[in-house]
Amino acid sequence: MSQLLDFRCWKHARTGTKAAPFQSKLNVLGCLLDLCLVVGGSVVHENKPGRIDRLVELLDQTQGNGNLTKPQGQVIHVLKRYACGVFGVKFLHQICAEVSTLSGPLFTRAPSDVRSFCEYAARILPAAKPRKLNCGFEMKPLLLFSDGCWESGFAGIRAVMVDTAGRASFVCVGTAPKRLLELWKVQIGWYIICQSELYAMVLSRWQCQGILWDRRSICWANNDAVRYCTIRGLSPSKAMHSLVREFYLIDASAPTYNWGERVPSSSDISDGPPRRALSLLGLNSKTPLNLLASC
Repeated sequence: MSQLLDFRCWKHARTGTKAAPFQSKLNVLGCLLDLCLVVGGSVVHENKPGRIDRLVELLDQTQGNGNLTKPQGQVIHVLKRYACGVFGVKFLHQICAEVSTLSGPLFTRAPSDVRSFCEYAARILPAAKPRKLNCGFEMKPLLLFSDGCWESGFAGIRAVMVDTAGRASFVCVGTAPKRLLELWKVQIGWYIICQSELYAMVLSRWQCQGILWDRRSICWANNDAVRYCTIRGLSPSKAMHSLVREFYLIDASAPTYNWGERVPSSSDISDGPPRRALSLLGLNSKTPLNLLASC
C-alpha cells in the first residue's frame, strides 16, 4: 500500500497510529471498522470510542447553562453530523437538524427549548449501536402508503404496505386515540388533518419496523406538510415536531434505508375505503393499526 501511495506521490504516515498493520478491527476516518465478518459479505461499523461521550458531555453543559451559542451549536452539529455520516441512519439526522436550527441566527432560543432539546438528545445518543452492512440485502424496496382523515371529530388512519420483492403485503386501518386528539386540540385547535396523517405514517412505520429492518423503503404521503417535515426532521407545529422525533427514533432500533415521496390522492391506495386497497392487492382481510404508546 505504501508503494502505491509513493507511486502517486502522496505523503502518508509510515510509523505511529496512522500506520497500523493489517488487522480485523481498525479506526479509519474516525470510524471503528470491524472486518471480522467480511468473508460472509458483512461489515460492522460504529462511531469512534469517546465521540458519543463527548457529545453527551457537551449537551449536559449546554443544558445546565440553558443557552446554546452559535460556536457551541457548530461544534455539536459537526460532531453529530459526522456520527450521522458514519452510521448512515436517520435518527441522528433529525438531531442535527434541531441543533442547527437552535443555534441559527433567525431562531429565538428560549432556555426551556434549549434544555428540552439537550435532554432529548442526551437520552437518544446512547441508542447509537454498531451498524451491520450486508452486501446481500434485498434490493427491491418496500412501499409504505399512509393516510389520515379528520371529519366531524373522527380521526381515521390507514396504511398499506407493499413488498415489491413478492412477500407479504398488508392493509391496516385504525383510529387516532381520543387522548391524543384532545392534546392536539389544546395545542393547535380543531384543524388537525396534518397531525392525523403524520400519526398514520409514524404508526405504520413503527408497526412494520421488523419488516422494514435493513430494507430499502419508500414512504408515500399525499400531504406535503407531512412529507416535508419527515424529510427535514423539523416542524413549526409542536404536535408534529413530537411525531417527527418518534418517526426518526424508530431508526435507532430498526433502521431502514428510507426515501420520502409524494403521491397524488387519486393514486394513493391508502386514501379511501380499505376495500379498495384489499381489492387492488388481492387480499381478504385487513390488519388493525395498534396504538404507538410512546406518542
